[in-house]
Amino acid sequence: MKTLKTLLFVFALVASYSISAQVAVSIDGSSADGSAMLDVKSSNKGFLPPRMTAAEIGNIVSPANGLMVYNTDDEKVYIFVSTGNAWKELNYGAGTIPAYMPPPVVGDCLVDGVVFYILQPGDADYIAGFTHGLVVSLDEGFGDWGCFETDLTNVPNVTSSPTDPETAFGASIGHGDWLNTDGIVEECPSGYAADWCRGKGPEWFLPSRGELNELYKWYSTDKPGNNNLIVNCGGVGFASDSYWSSTEFDGGDAWDQDFFSGNQNPFLKDYIIGNVRAVRAF
Repeated sequence: MKTLKTLLFVFALVASYSISAQVAVSIDGSSADGSAMLDVKSSNKGFLPPRMTAAEIGNIVSPANGLMVYNTDDEKVYIFVSTGNAWKELNYGAGTIPAYMPPPVVGDCLVDGVVFYILQPGDADYIAGFTHGLVVSLDEGFGDWGCFETDLTNVPNVTSSPTDPETAFGASIGHGDWLNTDGIVEECPSGYAADWCRGKGPEWFLPSRGELNELYKWYSTDKPGNNNLIVNCGGVGFASDSYWSSTEFDGGDAWDQDFFSGNQNPFLKDYIIGNVRAVRAF
């Protein structure tokens, strides 16, 4: 019995020491660095933080300042910062010391484009506590929508008048990418507009009617200034002409928007001089 008590006492001491001491996990038996409570060393493995969706991250109760997680939705690492009570994307592009990237705002040059819209409550993909939105490409294309007199099976027809905010299926924010552009590219290989956008990369798409309207609304607030912004970010300004959306009206027409007047109308899909701006989400 005395021996058992002695062993229990020793285990208690070891447990107490382990809880309070620095910890090293290494391949060479080295001790933890003096500045670290946990020091992990490997030449062929990395550190894996908790991985969860944005919704799951948003459900964390009272996150600690500095808590780190990996967001499986946008494939980025976030750290919770008590100042501002928000999750901040960890950005390793600012020299040798990692920096917290402030949430993008409208007008920022970002991912080969300019931010023109921040998702709002009610938008598809909006998640409280996270800043996501839409970026417009710095360059633009010029050509037809494609598949004139062909009603695409997987692209919804939208014959209702435009609304603000847009609510029609196939015209709303969030529908330009997976719903419209994917369907156009699959069923209309001869079309120009959607192919030009997707040709910039899998993340780029032809905006839906609602997304295009948000782009016009941003542009129209200060046309000369926003054109200069596009140029200053390394691109070319908008034309005061019509731009294609990815929203199909019927077999013969698709919706476009006049960037001079702001009017949205169905137009012949074989019209070969339509302007095209690609959009991507962030």
